[in-house]
Amino acid sequence: MKISRKWLNQLVQIEDISTTELANGLTSAGLEVEGIEQLASGTGLVIGEVLTCVEHPDSDHLHITTVNIGDRVEQIVCGAPNVAAGQKVIVATVGAVLPSLEIKAATVRGIESNGMICSLKELGVDEKLQSEQDLEGIKVLNNDAVVGTDPLSYLGLDDEILDIKQTPNRSDFNAIQSIAYEVSALFERPLITQPIVADLHSGKASNFKVGSKTSNCHFFLAKEVTGLEIKESPLWIQQALIGSGMHPINNLVDISNLVMLETGQPNHFYDYNFFEKKEILVVDDYSGTEIGLDGEQVELIQGDTIISSNGKAIGIAGIKGLGNSMIQEDTSSIVIEIASFDPIAIRNTSKHLGLVTEASLRFIKPMDPLSSDKALARILYLLKEYAGLKDENIYESVVYQENKVDYKQPKVSVRLEDINGLLGTNFNTEEVMDVFERLAFNPVIKNEEIVCTIPSFRQDIFIKEDLIEEVIRVIGFDRIESTLPLMPLTMGQLTPEQSYTREVEQTLSSLGLNQVVTYTLVSKKHTDNPMSLGKPVEILSPLSEARQYIRTNLSASLLDVLNYNLARKNNNAGYYELSQVYAQSKNELRLGIIGSGNLSETLWKNQAIAFDYYSAKGLFEKVLNGLGISLNRVKYVENTVDTLTYHPYQSALIKLDNQVIGLMGVIHPSLKLKQAILLEVNLSKLFEVKKAKTKFKALQKYPQVTRDLAVIVENGVQVSQLI
Repeated sequence: MKISRKWLNQLVQIEDISTTELANGLTSAGLEVEGIEQLASGTGLVIGEVLTCVEHPDSDHLHITTVNIGDRVEQIVCGAPNVAAGQKVIVATVGAVLPSLEIKAATVRGIESNGMICSLKELGVDEKLQSEQDLEGIKVLNNDAVVGTDPLSYLGLDDEILDIKQTPNRSDFNAIQSIAYEVSALFERPLITQPIVADLHSGKASNFKVGSKTSNCHFFLAKEVTGLEIKESPLWIQQALIGSGMHPINNLVDISNLVMLETGQPNHFYDYNFFEKKEILVVDDYSGTEIGLDGEQVELIQGDTIISSNGKAIGIAGIKGLGNSMIQEDTSSIVIEIASFDPIAIRNTSKHLGLVTEASLRFIKPMDPLSSDKALARILYLLKEYAGLKDENIYESVVYQENKVDYKQPKVSVRLEDINGLLGTNFNTEEVMDVFERLAFNPVIKNEEIVCTIPSFRQDIFIKEDLIEEVIRVIGFDRIESTLPLMPLTMGQLTPEQSYTREVEQTLSSLGLNQVVTYTLVSKKHTDNPMSLGKPVEILSPLSEARQYIRTNLSASLLDVLNYNLARKNNNAGYYELSQVYAQSKNELRLGIIGSGNLSETLWKNQAIAFDYYSAKGLFEKVLNGLGISLNRVKYVENTVDTLTYHPYQSALIKLDNQVIGLMGVIHPSLKLKQAILLEVNLSKLFEVKKAKTKFKALQKYPQVTRDLAVIVENGVQVSQLI
């Protein structure tokens, strides 16, 4: 946000504070000043009066002028098409230094020239701040300009502009009044009260009506005023707008813009004579192409919040007005709009239209709930002062409000020991109370607590830590003493879950498996699996459809790994992964194992261990042994859960203490993989169960004797039953 120092000085007394000191103070307090720039610059400038102006004999566009600059008359050759005798102009005398050149005495086609008659562009003024007449040639001053005086001071261009970075939490800094409060608190300077009208909403009876057919409009006020006179704004308003990066137009439009910048509350003026039907209705079901105030076409769609009247769109809520209801040169009656809209709706419309305006920048952030009355009070005062508004030409306010809410200023408390304890300081009560008083928090001490009443424009103060931040911001971070940190020695150790995880990794890696880490984000189809944890979590802004959801299982990712390796002739491979899987409101740690071909090979012996069901079962049981879980607690039962990923007759559910913890078996032939084995188990369950203590058993004194038993049983007997 660009802040004019001259305008800020009208709100808080800072005459004796240098601009650099002001910028440093604001930056130290968290309001970063990114740059300081001059509105215009130049030395050796003076207001002059063109006494004579004749065409140059050897040129079709140059003029020979004589110019009175107060203490002398100089002859100047000028190429501007709009130069004429009798004009008050800006003269750069010989030796003057402008942003892009230095003025020297010269001879132009045989005619002596001592100086230059300047345009605003040559003084470094931004083109968007100049009128069409200014852009056509030299700057022509009003007749009240005094010859021989400083033109920059006369035009209000002797101003310094602070470019202040907006922080997300301080939406109040969209109003220069809030900047003034901040400067007042930081530099202990008095605020200058701005005059307003106290009686806001009364007036003659109005037949105007307002309403809304959308929940995007929370509040809408319309106030009719008549008997206005359109003319040029007073110089101080023009200077304030130019210093804020806005181009003055006329007194009505300028007052609207000034109050928005001053209070942070956007507003809009409609030409009253435009309204065929004396009503305004806010809707969100309008679509079509309209012309904006700037003459550009805008394409409105269903869902955009639109200000309408008699079925016609007259404004895009919270963003800009439309050209059909704009202030005309002969406007004498207007309808003042002050409203509040849903920030998300304004942001969405601004985004799809590609329109970021001063109004939309304010509406998409938390606003002062009392700013509507502040803005109206200021508008009415300025209209009375500079547009000829009379009390008898003011009509009562017409208001639509979605839910009537009586705003009460919030109270937040903090204790002195909380402040010093968190900051490591030794502030006393008087210092802290002084800070809160300077910030207009109206502090009161109750039962050793400092209770602050937060002003409506501070929408960033909620908890005691916010108050503590305010204290150190205002007093200064240099008050925090440098101390050595207290670093008690502690013994580093792994948590039980970390120890178990490391044991699993060491066991499987030592048995020849490769650990893999795969993407946590997957496509929708990768979450549709019987082993899925639950309903998947969708990413709000996915990079692609293939990375749209957080995975709910490991099987799909491991199958991709195996496919990738088999396609590159890596046929003998085993892989495992330990990773969290997620569903809505829950997550768990899982182990996945996949492999095909041979688990291990001894080439010189021509021996190999195939990666089959029994190998995978053995790997899993090694993991159980490492964790201290007895194999007697584990059962393998018929797979009735997933017969699309797994072979229905060569897979099994894994149960621990009669609870299903996973699934293992041969991949289903329909997946067109060679003989491949897949296992997925819930490690969180394994880590949680009670485990046996590790016991030492003495070595056998005598050789073992083993016996092989052969038992004849019926075909229907299951292995688990036999064991």
